Amino acid sequence: MDKLADRLRKDAADIHVEVSPELDNRIRASLAGVTPEAPRDERPRHPPWFWWASSLTGLAAAVAIIAIINTGGPTTPSSMPVAATQTDYALPELPALPLKAEQAMSISPLEQELSDIQSDLEKARQAVSEDVRQIF
Repeated sequence: MDKLADRLRKDAADIHVEVSPELDNRIRASLAGVTPEAPRDERPRHPPWFWWASSLTGLAAAVAIIAIINTGGPTTPSSMPVAATQTDYALPELPALPLKAEQAMSISPLEQELSDIQSDLEKARQAVSEDVRQIF
């Protein structure tokens, strides 16, 4: 690595370039015309009421869900039995569905179709091979 570094230093020392006054003026003008950008403000640009609006929306949704859940229960706490700790829900009785069993179809027509397709593909492959031999 030291040999490479020495070689690069030697090569850099051998480079001699003259910059024309016109190019030097253009470079200086370009550097002088560049101004650093002002740092950006990283804070979000939301109005101050946005936080309150989202909080109130979440609170309203929570109250609505609690109200919906509580409207299905008893109207007075005294009508609820003391021993009941959770609500028991009975599933509605579903009607019996008729069972219609049929014998499965035979797959022999499908096997025949597959065999026919494979033979057609083989014939097409042979035809293409013969055409390629005739061309070359």
